Amino acid sequence: IGTGLIVRLMSVALADIAWISNSLPTTGSGRTILDITMSDRIPYALVYALSGMDARSQASRVRGQMTWIVGGAVTELRDVDLEGTPVDFALLERFNTQPFPYPFRGQITGRVRARGGPLNRWMVDDAQATFRDANVAGAITRGRGRGELDILQPSLTVFRGFDMVLDSMDLRTPQFLNVDFPRVNGMLAGTARLDSIWTDVRFDEADFRHWDGDSPESRFRGRGR
Repeated sequence: IGTGLIVRLMSVALADIAWISNSLPTTGSGRTILDITMSDRIPYALVYALSGMDARSQASRVRGQMTWIVGGAVTELRDVDLEGTPVDFALLERFNTQPFPYPFRGQITGRVRARGGPLNRWMVDDAQATFRDANVAGAITRGRGRGELDILQPSLTVFRGFDMVLDSMDLRTPQFLNVDFPRVNGMLAGTARLDSIWTDVRFDEADFRHWDGDSPESRFRGRGR
């Protein structure tokens, strides 16, 4: 490759670039500038830098930039600045290469900025999202977060000191997804630090508020699972 190859893709089928990673979608289209170079850190690894990206697939639209580094011991994803307008869970399942353990349906709008790193030590600088639940009419969850994740297998995502700010969560969503979730209605908001796999959440430094209509508000602080 020499010093590198820059390809300006004004219109491309996503199937034509899905070879970069088996988690990328094979349907849909978009445009991007693709800069391919050899890694200066990892022998024989290739760097695929995508910028000016605007891709549509599976009821989703994603714009921004990201850099994949392929060929090392663990695939890396760095310099991420992506905006979803929206991102449908059908696309997220494609990234995961299989269905999630819980039957999520709906769309997320938001933005992720991440210095990134190896997928098993992936650093998020700022993530903001609004989820509109297609399983439960009118249920909306809004939140923000920053910290480290293990997303090598997205369906088994692990939080590693991930600071979460939950602006509001409609508790009908987790009730629908998991029959074992407490039958508590209303809304939840607050902050916590997460340190566990997402299907068995363990948290500390928590400070949550709960309210349900005109009932008195409750507040909970501490740690739990």
